[in-house]
Amino acid sequence: MSASLHDYVHSRFAEVFGPPNMTMGKDIHWALRPNAPNPIPINVLVNGSDTQAILWVFDPYDTTGQTIRLALSSEAEVDRMILQIQDRVKKAGRPA
Repeated sequence: MSASLHDYVHSRFAEVFGPPNMTMGKDIHWALRPNAPNPIPINVLVNGSDTQAILWVFDPYDTTGQTIRLALSSEAEVDRMILQIQDRVKKAGRPA
């Protein structure tokens, strides 16, 4: 991953989701809480090395039980995943 894409990933996620809940080396974690009573957070982790960033999304509201794991490769992909995560948080805050 180029340094500029790596910087883009980190700056866009911080811009959209605010400061991370935890940072350790190149691993950055956000616990995104839906607007609901007693919300369980949707956990988002961006980790990787100088050559690649991997996005993990752990969504307890996803009834399929699948975890998203994706190697980010372009700015468009980063922006697309941000929109998907925002949608998940928004849907999680709605009553069933």
